[in-house]
Amino acid sequence: MEILIELAKILQAYDRIHFLFIGRGMKFSILKNLIESEKLNNCTLLDFLPYTDLIYSLNAADLSIGMIDVKTSEVVFRVKFIIF
Repeated sequence: MEILIELAKILQAYDRIHFLFIGRGMKFSILKNLIESEKLNNCTLLDFLPYTDLIYSLNAADLSIGMIDVKTSEVVFRVKFIIF
């Protein structure tokens, strides 16, 4: 997760790149503190979304990354890539 914050810092100058973090996992508070302390205006942190709403965010994204732990490893996340 921290690597994504580092990437957000590097890409902050690009207006068309935005990081949307969804969920309230174990690293939620760490992520929130990093976004605030680094003053990252290209990051948005949302709480848990029901699947019926989450699907719209996934469909709008150029890239989605599912962060899972061992307990939830059987859950399948849809991953989407864009090719330039």
